[in-house]
Amino acid sequence: THLTEVVRGHSPQLLSRQMVQEMLNQIRQKAPAAVDGVIPDLLGLGEFQGVLRNLLKERIPIRDLTGILEVLANHASITRDPNILAEAVRQTMANTISGQYRDEDNTLNVFSLSPNLETILRSSLISNENGPALQIDAGLAHQMIRSIGEQMENLARLGHFPILLCPRELRLAIRRLVEQSLPNLVIMAFSEVSTGTKVKAHGVVNAG
Repeated sequence: THLTEVVRGHSPQLLSRQMVQEMLNQIRQKAPAAVDGVIPDLLGLGEFQGVLRNLLKERIPIRDLTGILEVLANHASITRDPNILAEAVRQTMANTISGQYRDEDNTLNVFSLSPNLETILRSSLISNENGPALQIDAGLAHQMIRSIGEQMENLARLGHFPILLCPRELRLAIRRLVEQSLPNLVIMAFSEVSTGTKVKAHGVVNAG
């Protein structure tokens, strides 16, 4: 189990360009239309690798490469940013993402942002060369991380995964803010909750 966790934790780094090329070659043999016109026409191999690494970084399975390529075919004409493209793929995987974290009662146990903090973060959202980010002062960032950590501990005591549920447009920016301090935090967008999945909120993250 420990070895499996280590492999999962390092899977983005383990996914080499050669591995990605071999995976594409296998798909091309079975379903050439899924690859043709996408790689390398719309996306380079390195960009596709970046999308897969971003998914693996947050433990999103990439077994359905054909489905992932279909999403990329629909979005790569708009942007080639692996970060934004990975977010687009996530939006088609609500069943998979929710299924990883639901309990036996088909419920996601989560915490969320307070309305005040959500308003602040929306107004602080900027876009740079790496996609969305939060332009907030260090004090607020520290308070957010501390409050999120407290909510994570609360869910852990109850035996649940540490899941922060937030608006889709804030998900990636929050992930970038906290990934170094809180690498085990699961951040899901409301749109990633599958139909029929129940949600139980256990607390909120406050701005101060």
